[in-house]
Amino acid sequence: MANRYTNTKNIRTERFGSSKGEKLLIASFLLLALSIVVIASFNVIAFVQDSKESELTSNYSQKNIEELCNPTVFVEKYLQQNCNLELMETTQTIRISGRIIKGDSIQKFTLAKKKPDLLRLKIIQNPLEITYGVSGETVWRRTQLPNQESHTLFIEGEDAQRWIQQSRFYDLIISTYQGLGRIESIAPTDYEAKTYLKVKVMTAEGNSVEILVDPLTMYPFSETKRLGKSTQTSYFSDYRLIGGLPFSFKLKTYVDGTLDRETVLTEASINIGILSDYFNAPANLSAN
Repeated sequence: MANRYTNTKNIRTERFGSSKGEKLLIASFLLLALSIVVIASFNVIAFVQDSKESELTSNYSQKNIEELCNPTVFVEKYLQQNCNLELMETTQTIRISGRIIKGDSIQKFTLAKKKPDLLRLKIIQNPLEITYGVSGETVWRRTQLPNQESHTLFIEGEDAQRWIQQSRFYDLIISTYQGLGRIESIAPTDYEAKTYLKVKVMTAEGNSVEILVDPLTMYPFSETKRLGKSTQTSYFSDYRLIGGLPFSFKLKTYVDGTLDRETVLTEASINIGILSDYFNAPANLSAN
């Protein structure tokens, strides 16, 4: 049986995405897609799990928390607790699958990332399927409807830069250790009767992001950033060990304090042998 998604067509004239409604749909997919790759970035961190209670344990006094507010001490402890150096060296690819729940709408997705900056994401909201790819500085998108030719194009400008930023393999804190961005400040803060470390990070692109880190586990609990004129906060939970790495299987995203969407993983794997060509744009795709 022929694959209904094999035909490819370069976009030159009328195409999917040209109407106002289609542009809004693609824009919504873009925002949802970028929330998915945030999960992938935070998933590539390691932690210590107690085999008896299956809970992360580490005892820190108030003095310890104050010490962790020193960026040098914080990064050292963060790397000790969360970045198994052997796993960092041997982990080359990750792949996650799941669904995005936004109101009554459900989208299925599969995301793959490969060191150092390769990304491919497929989102399905029947009957539409959209695939995004990032390979270095090249960003592309393919849209597909059943029994129709697919439409492919390069993404450029600000949208492309957003994808390139998200294609990095590690989270923002680990990225600062690698020389991408910097930690601006660290201070204790209380949230729902629990003390966290509020870490303010300036990304390599000059964007300010606030991350709450649990001092008992030293892994991220939430991330807050500006999104246009709004404030977006994502909460990570339901961590599970996959191949020695923790994966957050649930992500709730709030915009200006209101629940916007929930992302749930159904599958996660590492080092599955994805070739770099998988992330490249279709060979017959040319610039608009």
